[in-house]
Amino acid sequence: MVNNALNLPIDFLTFFHKKYYSFFTSQKLFYTHKVYYFFIKITRKNILNKKLLHFITM
Repeated sequence: MVNNALNLPIDFLTFFHKKYYSFFTSQKLFYTHKVYYFFIKITRKNILNKKLLHFITM
């Protein structure tokens, strides 16, 4: 379970990258900021979840 949780973000990122790479390169400047913001939002959520999980398992 923990292993899957660690692998999921990587799988998602590679899938996301492959799917949208050509699209992003055509309109890079506009979307780089959006993707960056989106990624930060996700990582922030993950960090919060990890803290919560750590708190629950203690």
